[in-house]
Amino acid sequence: MEPRNIDSFDVNNKNERFAIQQMKQFIESKDESYGKILVLYGLRRTGKTTMMEQTAKFYNSFKNCAFYEISNDDSINDIKNILIQEKNKGTEIICFDEITKAKDFITNSAVLPDIFAKENMKIIVAGTDSLGFVLAERTELFDRTVRVNTTHISYAEHSKVLNVNDIDDYIMYGGLMHKGLSDLQISDYDSAKRYLNSAVAENIAYSIKSDPHDNQLKQLSFNEVRTIIEKLVELYSGSFNKEVMQKEIEKVSINEPVKGLYESEDFKDALEPILLNSKDITKDFTSIINADSLIRTEITEDMVKCFEQYLAEMDLLSSINKKDFRYTDAFGWTELPNDKEIYIIQPAIKYFHLEKGKEFIENEVYYNQLTGNQKEKFKEKLDEYIKGEMVEQIVVFDTSKDLPSSQYYVCKPVFTVNGKKAGEYDMLVYDRQDNKHWLFEIKHTKNPCIEQEKHFSNESFRAVIEEKYGTCVAKCVLYRGENFISNTDAQYINISDFLISINTNKNMDFALKDIKMLQEEKKLPEFKNDINKNIADKTEEVKPTRQKRTKKRDDDIGYGY
Repeated sequence: MEPRNIDSFDVNNKNERFAIQQMKQFIESKDESYGKILVLYGLRRTGKTTMMEQTAKFYNSFKNCAFYEISNDDSINDIKNILIQEKNKGTEIICFDEITKAKDFITNSAVLPDIFAKENMKIIVAGTDSLGFVLAERTELFDRTVRVNTTHISYAEHSKVLNVNDIDDYIMYGGLMHKGLSDLQISDYDSAKRYLNSAVAENIAYSIKSDPHDNQLKQLSFNEVRTIIEKLVELYSGSFNKEVMQKEIEKVSINEPVKGLYESEDFKDALEPILLNSKDITKDFTSIINADSLIRTEITEDMVKCFEQYLAEMDLLSSINKKDFRYTDAFGWTELPNDKEIYIIQPAIKYFHLEKGKEFIENEVYYNQLTGNQKEKFKEKLDEYIKGEMVEQIVVFDTSKDLPSSQYYVCKPVFTVNGKKAGEYDMLVYDRQDNKHWLFEIKHTKNPCIEQEKHFSNESFRAVIEEKYGTCVAKCVLYRGENFISNTDAQYINISDFLISINTNKNMDFALKDIKMLQEEKKLPEFKNDINKNIADKTEEVKPTRQKRTKKRDDDIGYGY
C-alpha cells in the first residue's frame, strides 16, 4: 500500500466532472455521511482517480487529508491498520484508490463504515473492479455507502470537461476522460478491444470468481463472457435475450449500406456479389471482432437476467422507453404495454467497431469489384448509418437523464399499420403537469430538408399522440447545423445546443427559450443526392388497407398517409 503526496497532484489544468459536487456534499454533510463511505463507482478511464485527487487537493489546504493506493497484496486488515494510524494523526478525509484490489474486499469491507466512518472520518474509495462494489453492497456494505457513478458521461459534461462542442467528438471519445493522452487514449479498434476486455469482461469475470455466493454466471468462461459482450457492442441496440447471448450473430452493420445503395444505377451490378456473400461477410466480420466464438454453456433465462443486471449496474447498458401504437382494420389504433430498447452506453466503444467495419470494407475480397469512389461511398453510408443510430440514442438517453422524471416522460413512439412498421418519432417529451408534449426527429446530418419532417405532418400519428399526450408545443428537428425556424413552423436545433441547454435548465420550456434561433424563416429543400437520403428515416412508409368502414371510424383514425 503506497501513500501518495497530495501536494504533488497536478490537477490545476483539469476541469472538474459534475460529480465533484456530490463528493463535496458528502464531505461537508454530517447526517448523510454518518456511518457511510463514498464509493466512486465506474469503468476504467472515467476519471475516478482524478476526481479523488482534485477533491483531496482542494480540502488539503484546510483539513487533514491522506491518499493511499491499494495493491493486490493488501488486505482489509492492512487498510484497517492504516485507518488507525491516520485517525491518531487527526486525519479527517482519507482516499483509497484501487481498493477492490484488496483480496478480501467483498467479504470484509464492512469495517470501513461500521467503525471508522462513525468516528468523524470521511472515507472515499474507488476501484477498477466496479462490479466488486455491487457485490459488496449486497452484504458487507449494505446501506453503508453513498455511491457516485462515473461511467456515464453525458454529452453536456463531456463538452464542459474537455472543452469541445461537437457531437462527433463525443461519438469518438464519449465515456472516456483521457482524450489527448496518447498512452491512455483509445485511438483505434485494437485499443478499444483491449479496453472492453479489461474494463468490462475482466471486471465481470473477476467479480464472478470473487463472489462467495451462488452466481448464475459462474459456469461461463472468460472467453464466453468476452464474446457475449462483443456481440452486444456489434448489435448495439435492441433487445437483450437468450438467443442474442447464445446464438451466432445473423447480421452485422457493414451489410446495412447495401440497402441504401442497391437501387442506384451506379451500384446495382457491383453490389450483387456482396449480397450473395452476405452470410460469409457476417461470419468473417464477427470473427475479426471476436463475436463468433461458440457459447458452449447453455444460457438460461436466469443467466440473461443476471448478465443484464451486471451490465446495468456497471452503467454500461442504458434503456429508453419505447411506445408501440398499432393499427389494424379490425380494431383501429391500440397501444401496446410499455417496452424498452437497450443500448450500449459508451459511444467510443461502438465507434471503433464502426472504424473496424470501414477497414474491413477497404481490405476484404468481397469488395474488390468496387471502385475506389464506390468504396468511399459505401464507407460513408456505413458511417452515417451507425452515427445516425448513435446520435439518436445519445440524445434520448441524455434528455431522459437530465429532465426530472417527476414532471417529464421521455419515450420513442413507434407506429405499425396492419403488421408493417409505418413510422416513428425519434423522441417525444411529455410534460405531465401541463399535459403537453414536444416531438423530435434526430438526424446526424448538417443539411436540413423537408423530408426530415415527414412524420410531423402525418395526421394519423398526430391524432394518436395528442389523445395520449395532450397539446403539441413544438416539432423539432435536432441536427448538426444552425438553429432556425422553417417555413413549415418546425424548429431546427443544433444537437449540441439542445443537450447543453437541457442539462443546464432541467426544464423543456426554459431550455428551448434559451437556445438562440435565427429569426428569418427558411424554406427547406427536398433531398437531392444527399448521403442521408436513404438513412435519414429507416422506417418503411406503409399505407393501411382501406376496407369498408363507417365514416365515423375513418374520421376517428384521421388517415394522414
